[in-house]
Amino acid sequence: MRTTAHFLVLAGLSALVLLAGCRTYGGRGTEAQTYEEMEAAVNELETDLESAQSDLQQLRAAVEQDSSLVPLADRYNDLVRLHESLISAQRQRVDTLSAEASYRTLHRAYGAMITDQKLLRQQYTRTVRQVYAAVRDTSAPGPKVQSPSSYTITPVDYPDPRREGEVSMTDALGPVTGTPGLQPPEE
Repeated sequence: MRTTAHFLVLAGLSALVLLAGCRTYGGRGTEAQTYEEMEAAVNELETDLESAQSDLQQLRAAVEQDSSLVPLADRYNDLVRLHESLISAQRQRVDTLSAEASYRTLHRAYGAMITDQKLLRQQYTRTVRQVYAAVRDTSAPGPKVQSPSSYTITPVDYPDPRREGEVSMTDALGPVTGTPGLQPPEE
């Protein structure tokens, strides 16, 4: 009888812990830090836009020499326009929130921002690989296979192994005659 009572008390306490949950996130100043990270993410997205516009200019210059790149240039142009609208939407999201907003609100908004940015970068990478394949009349290089462990730590100042297999627009347009994006000197 005594073991049954202990078992019921232990089971009741376990159920209470499971149903109540143990939430130790949020609070303690993380709201301000999350808000700062949101602002930094939008600033990084603005910086990335300059690089994307430069890549678009290189691709447009290559289109003059190889008209088969027109659909890819159009797609890259659409991605740059999407990038611009994403910056304004995310800037507006950051402006409507503040460091005093609830942790949950900030966390969800920040997560959505990071997800949108990651999807945009994946589309850029996919399009650059398609340019690479079209210029060389071959298949695009695949992304580097990651190590089987997802719990690896890359030290500061070491190359990011996830970015080693990436192809830049300059690399993708390498075989096109001339230097893409640069204008010949005028005489």
